[in-house]
Amino acid sequence: MTVKQCCGLLHPWDARHIENKWVPENLRVYIIGENPGDANSAYFYDPPPGSSDPIWVRRNLLSGLYKVGLIQEPTLTAFFDAGFLFDHAIRCPLPADEIKAERRRANTYSSPRAEVSEHIREWASHTSVVWAMGQIARNSVTLLFESIPRDCRKISEGPYEFAISDGPTVFVSQYLTHMSVNAAKKICESLSGLLQRLGK
Repeated sequence: MTVKQCCGLLHPWDARHIENKWVPENLRVYIIGENPGDANSAYFYDPPPGSSDPIWVRRNLLSGLYKVGLIQEPTLTAFFDAGFLFDHAIRCPLPADEIKAERRRANTYSSPRAEVSEHIREWASHTSVVWAMGQIARNSVTLLFESIPRDCRKISEGPYEFAISDGPTVFVSQYLTHMSVNAAKKICESLSGLLQRLGK
């Protein structure tokens, strides 16, 4: 394992060997979040500790996908089996204040860290649907595919999508934290509708 020079810390993606353990053979949807939290945060692919999942985005995502029938049960195994992969636009563990600053910059497509997220290109090129979850992820994906317009609408107004000729369909939504399970379910319903229209 190598230490990434961008932050001087081993990224959770590498420390947990995600590429070897959790990348589906048939990648259906590549989900890009913002970042994995700080150096002490639990990671998306860590085993949930019990019935009360401390990782808000994982709890809302697995519950929402399950409730709309996209995964068989609200577990990481079912998530993997259904062809989903979760990653971060910024893989570095960073303090909350730094991520808030990057999020503000990403609203105008000027996040320096989002601009160097080349690692997402590999998996984005292996799927037909990329879910950019949050402003930072939207900023990163837009830099990968020049035909995606730099849409500055408020993500909080609801999910939307871009069908582009030189890459996957991009589904853009809020980050599934700080919202109710029902609000997360509605976003997952929109994703389900997109997948049905695409025959995926």
